[in-house]
Amino acid sequence: MRIIVLQHEVHNPPGLLSDWARDRDHELAVTMVEDGVTFEVPAAGEALVCLGSDHRSSKLSNHAEITGPEVDCIRATHDSGGAFLGICFGAHALALALGGSVTRLPALEVELGPIHVEDSDLIAAGPWLRWNRNTAVLPESLRAAADVGGIPMTFISRGAIGLQFHPEAGTSLAEKWIAHHLEWLARREIDVPQLRAQVRAAAIGATERAFAQFDMIEARWRSEGRV
Repeated sequence: MRIIVLQHEVHNPPGLLSDWARDRDHELAVTMVEDGVTFEVPAAGEALVCLGSDHRSSKLSNHAEITGPEVDCIRATHDSGGAFLGICFGAHALALALGGSVTRLPALEVELGPIHVEDSDLIAAGPWLRWNRNTAVLPESLRAAADVGGIPMTFISRGAIGLQFHPEAGTSLAEKWIAHHLEWLARREIDVPQLRAQVRAAAIGATERAFAQFDMIEARWRSEGRV
C-alpha cells in the first residue's frame, strides 16, 4: 500500500508510522507542507495521513487561517470513500472538513496515559501520548469512538479516522518533543519530570502497541474495501 503523509514541521515526523510501514512493506511518500505545495488525493488502494502541527491547529481554532487546500484534499478523500488518518492537527482538519470545528482547551494537556475506548475493534486503550492545546468539535452526525474526560480522542466517518492522540510518538520522539518544547511546557505549568517518568514507564512495548494500532486501522480499511 502506498501511504501519502503530510508532514508540517521537521520535528513532527511520521515516527513509528515509518517503522510500521517499512516492516509491513508499505511505501511511505512524505510531503512537507509548505507554501505552494500540491495536495494529492490518494488513488484507489492508497491512503492519506495528515500528521500533527505546532501552529496550524491553533490557527484553525481562532480562524486566523483556514488551511483551505489541505482541508479540501481531506474532504475530497473522505467524500470519495478513500482511506484517511488524521493525527492531532490532522484530526482537527478532518473535523473541519466534515462540518465541525476546532476549539481551544481551557489548558494545555500533555500526558501519557490510557484512553476510554468505545470501539475496541479499531482503537487500543494505550497508554498513548496526548499533546493537546486544541480539540475537535464534532458535527452532530458523529460521535467519539474513544475519549478522555469528554474530549474526543477518536472519531470515524466512512474511511476517515481522526486521532487526537499520537500513536506515532514512541519513546525517542516523545523525548525529543519534550526537549524541543522544554521552556514552553514549563511556562504552561506542565510537570516535565512527571511527563518524562510517564514516557519511561510506557517505553516497554511502545513500538508493539503502535504497530498493533496501525494494523487495526489498516484492517478496518481493508475490510471496508478502502485500500
